[in-house]
Order: sequence, then structure tokens, then C-alpha cells
Amino acid sequence: MAGKQLEMILSIHIQLTLRSLMVGATVVQIGSQMGHEILLRNCNEYEHHHIIQTECGPEYCLTVPDEGKQINSLTIAAISDNPEIVKLLLSRGVKLPLDIISTAYAAKNVEIVKVLVESGVEVDTREETFGMMPLYLAANANVDIVNKNSFSPIHFACQNGHKVIVKHLIDNGCEVERAGLDGYTPLHVAATAGYTEYVNLLLAKGVRFESSANIEAVDEDNSTSLIEAALCGHVAATRFLLEAGANLNAAENNGQTALQYTARNGKIEIVEVLGNFGSDLWTPINRAMGSIECIQALLDGRGSVDSRDSTNSTPLHRASYFGKFEIAQLLVGRETDINTRNNDQPASLNLAAKGGHADVMKLLVSNGAVLGYKTLLASIKGGIETVRFLIEAGMNLNAVGDSPITPLLAAVGGKIDILNLIENGADVNRICVYGITTLTEAGLFGNYECC
Repeated sequence: MAGKQLEMILSIHIQLTLRSLMVGATVVQIGSQMGHEILLRNCNEYEHHHIIQTECGPEYCLTVPDEGKQINSLTIAAISDNPEIVKLLLSRGVKLPLDIISTAYAAKNVEIVKVLVESGVEVDTREETFGMMPLYLAANANVDIVNKNSFSPIHFACQNGHKVIVKHLIDNGCEVERAGLDGYTPLHVAATAGYTEYVNLLLAKGVRFESSANIEAVDEDNSTSLIEAALCGHVAATRFLLEAGANLNAAENNGQTALQYTARNGKIEIVEVLGNFGSDLWTPINRAMGSIECIQALLDGRGSVDSRDSTNSTPLHRASYFGKFEIAQLLVGRETDINTRNNDQPASLNLAAKGGHADVMKLLVSNGAVLGYKTLLASIKGGIETVRFLIEAGMNLNAVGDSPITPLLAAVGGKIDILNLIENGADVNRICVYGITTLTEAGLFGNYECC
């Protein structure tokens, strides 16, 4: 092929590829990633120095726009598993990145590692981020060597999905219970990543040593592998750990269990798995306010519709306060106690009023919730819609309880829009606190618009 024809073809190919692949990339980088050995070799054979010298020089690298990182053409080829391209770039003197072996190893590209080793690359160079030697798995290497975070090879093998390496390390007696500085064991890592097969390998005994991972090992937060697997939404890993005997009611330092975390985060499949294995379903219903599906699953299991948390609040208390109408409707349909109180005394209706949730208030009243003085006071904080609902429901606007404060007096603290109470029968001349009337109180506090 004539030189000019090749140059034209190369030019067209480069332009088309650039548009579809990455802005600012070069023919060498594109060729490295896509495996276009012929394209690169032709550049070399036909001595297109204006391409080769500028794009395949020893110092050439690509800056990734989004991350600001620089990626060498050789690194791209190593990640893309193109041994022939790696050989070609090496023959052209492309600079070897210090972490090239680690990069190829992490990408599971064995052939690339072989090519690099045969080319004489320094195999004992430590990778910058973790300080690990790429080939510490070679014969007679220390299988429990650790980096600055006390993570060993088994941690990284579990994290990066290297099954063969995981098995090799276990069978050669690595310390499967070794914990990093944060208390994370290899089992924690495998569970967090959702690698059920690795969890199995860690819990089984190696062929050379009668040892296995401790399924109840905890990190610095007192979190177990089960909690990590459940929190990350790994159904298979969660089920496997439970079948292996993990304590499903284990709690972190903050008191949260696997079920409480997953109920709160709406991970319905995990909730069902934990429930099927007999987890304590009582308190978690209060944690599941973000997911009606989770609450449905908990109630269909052994969960109690009137379960109470540390504040003596029921699921209906929480649903009412946060305005979760559909959840409140579900709980009412399950015959929860509508008028029960928590440690702070408010019933669900009062909590809905305070939160300004008139729709929940209507639901509760229509199902037997008792209207009272405190409900009206709470509605003042909730806003005009809650007050309007109580007026329509026939609430006594001059009601008093164990406090001399009337609803109208509470309103004149600045709730101008709630002064429609007056139009519905509130007594502005009633003697209240300190022997003065509501009207006088408004004037004393400077709320002249209320007067």
C-alpha cells in the first residue's frame, strides 16, 4: 500500500474512531484499547514519523478529562488485554508505568502479566496507593504481608474478585481472620462485595490448615459480615451467611441490627430473607417508614402492628408524625391501637396534627381517634389546614386542659392565618394566663395584626 493511501486511510479511521470513542485520544491510545495491531504496526513499518514520534514517544500519556488522571498508552493496552499491542508498544520504547504489573493483575489479564515479566519489568516495585508488591504471590512469598492499613493479599483478592487467588491463599495457610486497622476481615470484604463463593471459601477449611474464618468477627463498629452483606443488599450472600449460622440479631455499637438497617433502607428482599430465618421483627417496623412494602413484609411475618421502640412509640405514631398516609392506612387496617400514647404522651392524632398532616388526621378520626384539647394545640403548630380540619370536625375552640393556654392564645403568638378561629367561635375576651384576655395578650406581645 502506498504511503499516501495508508496515511489517508489512517486519517479517516482516526477521525471516525475519535468521534465514537473519546475526544482528545490518539491513534496509539485508540489502537491500544481496541486491539488494532495492524493499524499501529503499519504506522511503524511505513515510518509515518509525524504520527509515531508524537503519539508513541517514550513519555506519551493521555489525560482523562473527567478525572485529571494521566493514562499511558501501555496501561490502556494492559487493561484491554491486548498482549500483541503491549509487545509492540514495548518495542517502540513506551514508558513503563510503575504500577503496570499491578494494573494488569487487577484486570485479571494473565497473558499481559507474562508479557511484562518476560520484557524484564521490575516485579518487586511497590504499587503507590497500597504499597503492595505485584508478584507477592510468587513461590515462597509471604502470604500474610500487609500494607499500611494492615490489609493482606487475601483482603485484596476478595475485594477484586480473584477466586483462584483466594483459594490459593487459603490453601496455603493465609490468616483468614486477619483484621485491618478498621477491624475489617477478609470475610467482611467478601460479604460487602457480595461474593458468596468467597464467603464459602473463607468459612470452609483450607487443605493445609484446619482453620476457617470466624463468622461473628466484628469490625471497629461492631459490625458483622452479615450486617455488611445485608446493608449492601446482597441477597445470596446474606442467605448463605444465615445458613452458615450467622447471628441474625447481632447489633452494631449504635444498636442497629441487619434487619433494622435493611427495613429502614427499604431492601425488601433482604427483609424477607431475615424474616424467614426468624429475625426479631418487632422493633424494625418502626424503622421501615420509607417503604410500605417492607412494612407489609414484616407484618406478614411475625411483626407486631403495635410493636414499640425505645421511646414507647408504635409504628402508627411514627407514620402519623412523618405524614406517611399509605403506611398509616395499612396499620389502621391491621387494627392497630389508634389512641395509644408514647412516653411523651401524644397520641397518633396529636402527632399528625403537630406535623401538619391533615390527611392522616382525617384517616385517624374516621377510624375512632379521640379529639382533645392537646390535639387542637398541636394543630396550631401544624398549620392552617390541620386547624381547619378540626373546626370542620366540630372541635371546641374554647377548650382548656391542664394548662390555662387556650388555642386562640397559642395562635396569637404570631399565627396570623389561624385567626379564622375567631370567626368560628373562639372567645377573644376569655380570661387566660395572668388574668388577662387573649386580646390583651396579643397587644402586649406586639402582635397588633392579631388585634
